[in-house]
Amino acid sequence: MEANAHHVDSGTAAWPTTSIGIERARRDIYITSGFLDDGAADQTPGVVSSTFVQDGRILSPRTNECGPGESPRTRATLKEGDLAVVLVRRVGDSALVTAEHAGWRATRSIGIVRAEPHVVRWLRIWLQTPTAKARIDEDVTAHVEPTISLDTLRRMLFPLPPPDVITACHRAFDVIEEMTAHYQETARKAVELADALHDDWASTDPPWETRPLAKVVRFRLSGPANAGEAHPPGTFMLSTRSDDAHIAMPCRPATPLRGVVAIRPIEDEDGWWLLHELRSRRGDISRLAQGQNGREISAGALKRLEVTWPDRFTRADFHRTAEPLHAVARLLVSKIATLHALRDALLRDISAKAGVLREPATGPGEEVALTPHPAAVPAPRGGKRGNESGWSPEARRVPE
Repeated sequence: MEANAHHVDSGTAAWPTTSIGIERARRDIYITSGFLDDGAADQTPGVVSSTFVQDGRILSPRTNECGPGESPRTRATLKEGDLAVVLVRRVGDSALVTAEHAGWRATRSIGIVRAEPHVVRWLRIWLQTPTAKARIDEDVTAHVEPTISLDTLRRMLFPLPPPDVITACHRAFDVIEEMTAHYQETARKAVELADALHDDWASTDPPWETRPLAKVVRFRLSGPANAGEAHPPGTFMLSTRSDDAHIAMPCRPATPLRGVVAIRPIEDEDGWWLLHELRSRRGDISRLAQGQNGREISAGALKRLEVTWPDRFTRADFHRTAEPLHAVARLLVSKIATLHALRDALLRDISAKAGVLREPATGPGEEVALTPHPAAVPAPRGGKRGNESGWSPEARRVPE
């Protein structure tokens, strides 16, 4: 224990504490926020909102719709190397801007930090640590949605290791994120291949018979009467949103929330056929939904949903064909969970090394006081991340 404490203290000695506000007086650093409404990101090419900042990257379906020079440059125009920080909802999530999104504009939900490469790279890592998340939580306001201000980012203290330490950390996190993205894409493609096989098998001539969903599954709409009831692995969880229907199949017992239908095939060997049949009919399922946001499923309407249902020999053959593809996807999801655990361990280690902070100087020429603070490594905010609780072909981190 003493040796470990000495390691933390000696490591911290090389990590002076600072803030964006302090660094602005010492080096070229720029911080601002976007000014476009978030709704513009859904209709306007070349706009980045908080929705697109996920898993350390900027994701967008409109990558090729905005050419250079098409939009007038503003203070919210992103440059390669900027750090885009989420200010609304998933507060503190961030991503480095690559050449792919340079020239795009940010919405109000995005903060932009522009500084030397090693500073923005470190901030991206530091904002993921339990210490940083706990500090952000202290300043979050939630009038409608969780929100932090630019002032919070300017004032937030953070340790600044030497550039070679930052480079090593940045490389490690980059590799973790690249491997995670590769596994996610491969798992998604495995399930999409099973989708394609199902569509091929279902398009026979003459066509297979159809049956109402109620004839081939056991299902229950969650509600007060059965709240808290866990369903065994192999149960499909089905819900609708305004955009589509979503179907997940947890590998562990799971409890559906309100508005989620738990369904299970009468015969286990019908599972893969039923999953891909329902995926092929997501549009039909979504149209059965009610309510302003399309999130309420009519149990009666769902029971009457017609599904293609070949003979039992064909369903068993499809099960044997699709099982290896789903096995690959499950294995990759397990590897993703391992990478998440490694990333979280590294972040906890960084928090621990920064547990004894040095008070920053309040101005550019003032001495730094060596006032220790007790180490504190809060639990990660928001519970588990990713798909650590089970296999789901509809979860964002795994095949869709």
